[in-house]
Amino acid sequence: MKFGLSINKKGFTLIELLLTMAIISIVSGTILVSVSSHKVRAQESRMQAQLAGAIQNMVLCRSDDGSITEPSGGAGGGNICSLGGGYGSWPTTGGSTGFGNYVSDADFEDGVWFVYTDDGTARICCNSGSNQCHHLPTATGCTAVSP
Repeated sequence: MKFGLSINKKGFTLIELLLTMAIISIVSGTILVSVSSHKVRAQESRMQAQLAGAIQNMVLCRSDDGSITEPSGGAGGGNICSLGGGYGSWPTTGGSTGFGNYVSDADFEDGVWFVYTDDGTARICCNSGSNQCHHLPTATGCTAVSP
């Protein structure tokens, strides 16, 4: 003869369920933060690559005696060169890039120029000082000669 209580356990206790839900929410929150930061970096890299391509097209345009046009309405689009679309068009800002309007030196023909766009926290700057584009960790510091 056995003495004591016989417990027939079927299912989970409330504590076990709450603990499992807490662990799942912590893990999913960590994953979401990681994925969103990678998305921002991917947008920045994409915009930098597009602007670097625009710099190459600007150099080709100038070597063929064309003049550089400003990005249409500050938001991109439009031909880079006055000689037509064979030299590419300005990358468009906004939408999937997260970047805003372009700011540029109004006179690309003097050989000292800059063009940049930013998303409020980071900036992609292209200039004649280096003839290339740079990612800046803050939305400051873009001139014709630096960075």
